[in-house]
Amino acid sequence: MTNKRIYIYAAAMIAAIALTIMISNAWTDRKIAAIEKRAEQQSAAAEAADQRANEAEKKAASFEEKINYLEAQAAETERYRRTQNEDLKKISADTDAARRNVERVRRTRPNAANAPTVTDTCRELARAGYGCE
Repeated sequence: MTNKRIYIYAAAMIAAIALTIMISNAWTDRKIAAIEKRAEQQSAAAEAADQRANEAEKKAASFEEKINYLEAQAAETERYRRTQNEDLKKISADTDAARRNVERVRRTRPNAANAPTVTDTCRELARAGYGCE
């Protein structure tokens, strides 16, 4: 009977070890499946994030292109504005000089003794920058 008990205990021990191994394998397989599932989800999320990043980079490149274009337009407008400003200053200076010359000529009142002739008037206008024709 003693041998029989030893065999029963050995069989029970072997069954317990086998059951433990089977439970351990099942638990490990379940953990591995969960990890693989999470890895697939993470991979899909990474691909989606990568696609969004690519789209954002394309938009950024488009915006950068627009910014460069608008900066070039602004620079061209600034150059045109400066040119126009210089032209206006020159025109203003010319107009002021003409007004001063007209005032100077108006203040010069001829008297009968020294009344200017047409030649004198043309010479005066030529000196002011306006010739006679």
